[in-house]
Amino acid sequence: MPRAERRPATRADAPNVIVIGAGIGGMATGCYAQMSGMRSRIFEKHVLPGGCCTAWSRKGYLFDYCIDWLIGTAPGNDANRVWRELGALDGKTITNFDLFNRVVDEHGRSVTFYNDPDRLERQLLEISPADAP
Repeated sequence: MPRAERRPATRADAPNVIVIGAGIGGMATGCYAQMSGMRSRIFEKHVLPGGCCTAWSRKGYLFDYCIDWLIGTAPGNDANRVWRELGALDGKTITNFDLFNRVVDEHGRSVTFYNDPDRLERQLLEISPADAP
């Protein structure tokens, strides 16, 4: 899918857009504003842009949701169209794994979140058959 047509934002009378937050939504908004001929400025209170598409550490734990939770990589959905228009997937290879997360409690019990909803449902029912209804 081709990227959206870009119009230069060099006119002195181009509208100004201020975006609060440099997460994925804020950065996409700033890009689309410029692609539409406006001037944009993005403000972020954190030291890095990216919002939940970054990793952070706290009290010895690393929270990295970017790679595990990136949605919209499958062709044909709206998020994929946005990623393609913004060039975010240019030159990237997308790998779809059988599972995207596993949670283990303090007793060693685990739940695996499979990409296949039927497989996920079977596992959840094995863990808790009472939840079937």
